[in-house]
Amino acid sequence: YGALETSETWSGNITISGDILIGENCTLKIEPGTTVTFVANSDRTNHGFTTPITDDAFPNDPATKPSEFSGIELWGGKLESIGTIENPITFTSSRESKVAGDWQSIAVRKTKSILDIQHSIIEYAYYGIQLNESTSDEYITIQNNKIREIVACGVCLGVDLNKPVELTISNNEISACGHEGIDLHQNATATIENNSFFDNRGKFVADPNEIGGNGVVVDKSNNSIIRNNSFSRNNQGIACITDGTDPTITDNTFGTEDNENDENIQNCPR
Repeated sequence: YGALETSETWSGNITISGDILIGENCTLKIEPGTTVTFVANSDRTNHGFTTPITDDAFPNDPATKPSEFSGIELWGGKLESIGTIENPITFTSSRESKVAGDWQSIAVRKTKSILDIQHSIIEYAYYGIQLNESTSDEYITIQNNKIREIVACGVCLGVDLNKPVELTISNNEISACGHEGIDLHQNATATIENNSFFDNRGKFVADPNEIGGNGVVVDKSNNSIIRNNSFSRNNQGIACITDGTDPTITDNTFGTEDNENDENIQNCPR
């Protein structure tokens, strides 16, 4: 745990009990088949904010302080997590009976950090991948992963209005996220293509029929493209949550229970 002082390569079984901070000039390379296990609800570094995570729209989320559980944070360095179909890399919880929110996330905290994550499994975290800084496809690769059993968003991007994100997210399976599979805030422009979104049902919300449990949420991200994805058993497949939001939505498929109607492409012009 703690800040990396030199580049490292991980393989086999790795246990983390505090935040891993990847600074400038450091690369953390994770070999195919590696399992990275976070000690559930533990953070020996006490890094991160001390206020609880709260969201008025999701009152039943676990109110865990970010400084009380561990994650991997990129502070100008590089995380290379490239598994294979036969030998994926897994990020998971230590708990025998694992639950969403046992650990924090993989997060970009400084611009020009490099995240290359492919054929990896991210499960039982509070957030899956957080992109909190300005970034683009030059620095970020997210493809062919499985992101599942997450409290909030599987991939969260464009939160800060002063930090634009332009990104392609492709060929992932994103499931069982309490808020949404991908959250496109208004400063994010994304091409979301060839992904599978399923069983995102809003498990922590007060009324799952009213809010949460979406495959993709779009908030004023008008230049984004959502195409060639499949949606099944989500509360809504795609939801435009702000007036005037107008992404390009084409050639997506919905399961027999998720016909392409107002409940599955909610409030989005078509």
